[in-house]
Amino acid sequence: MEKTPLYERHLALGAKMIDFGGWALPVQYRGILEEHRAVRNQAGLFDICHMGEIEIDGPGSFDLLQRVMTRNLARQEIGQIKLSVMTNPEGGIIDDVTVYRRGPERYMVVTNAGTRLKDLHWIEEHKTQAQLRNVRIRDISEETGKLDIQGPSAQQILQRLLKEDLSALRFYHATETTLLNEQILLSRSGYTGEDGFEIYADHERIGKLWDALLETGSEAGMRPAGLGARDTLRIEAGMMLYGHDLNETVTPLEVVYSWIVDLTKDFVGSDALKNQKETGIKRKLVGYELT
Repeated sequence: MEKTPLYERHLALGAKMIDFGGWALPVQYRGILEEHRAVRNQAGLFDICHMGEIEIDGPGSFDLLQRVMTRNLARQEIGQIKLSVMTNPEGGIIDDVTVYRRGPERYMVVTNAGTRLKDLHWIEEHKTQAQLRNVRIRDISEETGKLDIQGPSAQQILQRLLKEDLSALRFYHATETTLLNEQILLSRSGYTGEDGFEIYADHERIGKLWDALLETGSEAGMRPAGLGARDTLRIEAGMMLYGHDLNETVTPLEVVYSWIVDLTKDFVGSDALKNQKETGIKRKLVGYELT
């Protein structure tokens, strides 16, 4: 199994490690319920270094992403993040991703770990088809570390280590800054239903940031949180997980992703989704709340 830069730290914290898509990751530390409640009531810190990051820049980057993404990125501001899905010609979901606009013609696509190479090849294939020779595509996953700090106390904890006023960072927006003298990309986003932040940094420096955040947040009740709590939190918030709720036999109209599909533009799979919308869907994923 592949290991994140924080593997030894997880073992030192007594984490139970599991195989998650070929990665050795913590499923829990002291217990899923305790970690779930910490995120809901105070804060939790997650190791998300296994996620994929793909940089796309150069003239034609926007056109390429408009072609492979269901979301219309025309009004995306620099620093803004857009949730989107990529679909195959039949409208099936290849992956759900977040698209960061980092400059006039510079983007970063964050993928699920198990679909990273599939996503990379899909984007490269459509770059070739469109003959966008000036577009540069680079997989930066192996050099990028990623942490998520989530929960109602996340801003308070992170603010102790940052000079910038975090209240000025809007939801689903990102900024480049420094944390403990390390260059980071910081976004107000996450995967738990809580307010929180995602931190991207050099993978060799991510351990230093993990240690500092845990030490700073411990007084406020922050706990390290594993995949178990991440899953229960996302289920409670109605968020999708690729490979469980989504795959290439499921369309975005059949789950909760119809709102990120713009059928007024052409993209791979748009014809199939237009037809499905006209004829009506035959199945729909819904959630039940247990009381």
